[in-house]
Amino acid sequence: MACSGGRVLARDGTATLTDRRVEVLVARSGARDPGAVVQGIVATWAMYHSLGRAAAANDSLNDSTTLRRALESAVVGARLQRWLELESNGWIAADSGRYRPWYNAGDPLAAMDVTFAPPSADSSRSALARARAKAAAFRATATPATFETAARLSGGNYRNLAVFGPGRLAPELEHAIRATPPGRISAVVNTPFGSHVLYRPTFDEVAAAVVGQDRPATIARGQRAYIAIVDSAGRPRLTTNAVRIVRAVATNPDAHDSDSTVIATTTIRDLTAARLAWWFALFPPSMATRAAGAPDSVVRGLVTNIVGYEVMLRSADSARVTVDSATIATLRRTYVRSIVGAWAVLNIDPRTLAKSAGTLRTRQAARRVDAYLDAVLMPHSAVRFARVPPAVERVLRSRYRASIDSVALTQLVVRVRRTHAIADSVHDATLPPSVVPMPARR
Repeated sequence: MACSGGRVLARDGTATLTDRRVEVLVARSGARDPGAVVQGIVATWAMYHSLGRAAAANDSLNDSTTLRRALESAVVGARLQRWLELESNGWIAADSGRYRPWYNAGDPLAAMDVTFAPPSADSSRSALARARAKAAAFRATATPATFETAARLSGGNYRNLAVFGPGRLAPELEHAIRATPPGRISAVVNTPFGSHVLYRPTFDEVAAAVVGQDRPATIARGQRAYIAIVDSAGRPRLTTNAVRIVRAVATNPDAHDSDSTVIATTTIRDLTAARLAWWFALFPPSMATRAAGAPDSVVRGLVTNIVGYEVMLRSADSARVTVDSATIATLRRTYVRSIVGAWAVLNIDPRTLAKSAGTLRTRQAARRVDAYLDAVLMPHSAVRFARVPPAVERVLRSRYRASIDSVALTQLVVRVRRTHAIADSVHDATLPPSVVPMPARR
């Protein structure tokens, strides 16, 4: 559609965005990829004007139904996280019987060390001999029960080495610890640092630390096993056109809210385009962006992962995993504050708009949004960018959806990229020849 100010790319209420205005804004940005900037400007323009329409209508976007939909992503994520935490407790318990033999076999190690060293400036044989004598005297009187107390009072340098893996200590010390049964005191060990006496704790004395240190590895092992079980439980079978449908949904999830086209059959439920759009709404927007242009193998892997999430969510439902009220309250406060904060940055706080409702108020909000975009896209602008969380974006799209001419947008992207390439080539042609000799080609 043509107009005096150029071709209209987008409409939101009474506001319109033309290709000429976008070209001006892109030129100001100085971006290396102006095509990507075009798409970003159009999407941001639509989102900000939707916020303006909401402000003009005194729509706080936080009624109970809207809040439930807006927070669905965070609630589902919290439930899945809680479910995984419950599962991981089982993985830790499953490994608990293995820790004692592992520890007794020397993986991991634990020790307390008291070092008797000569004065730093004295490396004579007599000084080293006195240090060894002190270590031997301490070794003769120390017991496992009194080792730490006696070591602190011995005049030596006491260190609790806690729990550690192989390779952390000097080889002589590590060898001595491995040679000492748990619950016993080592012989005197001489190193370049002095004479050492070590106590190797029993497993019961350091069990919590051993389990804590191994927890990340245990969870990683459990997750790998659990994911394999989940993938097997879902057993997704992709349809012949699955990849094409996934890309279509990823490009425009909102257009597939009610699309019953099956992407994959599973033991849980058929994964339809609508269900995939629902999952995309729960993930960061970048996931859909990546999926839209990913190789076929990556897209198929994404479908398998989504089915895995379906299995986990079914398990969480069966276990009646919920999110506590305090967490829900925090999510609600964060959501509401993000809207109020964006209104303030855009200068469209409803209290500052015209008192009379209707077109005048809406146009005033639209003018302020346009003024903000002009300011924020100026070179070296100090104006803060108004960030809008994905949850608010989803609500805005469902309630104040802007119309975007995708054909006109594609044509503009092609045009600005071509113009940018021509300008770059002209600029390069005007550069003076290099004074640095270039290597001759062979």
